[in-house]
Amino acid sequence: MKNNALTSFLKISLDILIAFAAIVYFVIIGRYIIRPDLSSIRSIITYSLFIVGGGGLYVILFSLRKIVSTVTNSNPFVYENAKRIRNISIGCFIISAGYVLNFFINTQYKDFYIVYIDKKGIHTDLEFLIFFFAGWIILILSEVFRKAIEIKEENDYTI
Repeated sequence: MKNNALTSFLKISLDILIAFAAIVYFVIIGRYIIRPDLSSIRSIITYSLFIVGGGGLYVILFSLRKIVSTVTNSNPFVYENAKRIRNISIGCFIISAGYVLNFFINTQYKDFYIVYIDKKGIHTDLEFLIFFFAGWIILILSEVFRKAIEIKEENDYTI
């Protein structure tokens, strides 16, 4: 009962996140991309990076939602979930690549700070590393999950 409440909460939270992200995504597209200043190749690439990065975020959110659905159905140890976890890592790599490309295309390296502190708080320009390392960690977890499924299936067939 307690686990069902938690997975239901996670599923509802992900649904809200997906809806909120869709609203924000399409508002930004409507405001900046449908009527953009496409006079430079830099702006076209920047808008494209936003669309691709948003796609990476949606891969992550929808994969998480599908995984939570299998937990709700009491069958999370399936190969599809290992693939979904792998897709989450790919989404992280896509977002990381978008950050790096944007960093060089929009010459943000001129104002690069590893960490800086001001009146608004502590800030970093290392977002790409966060997604990069998260992608690797999640990729490793997908392989561990896949191996666990193989062991589970072997045990299921053992008499």
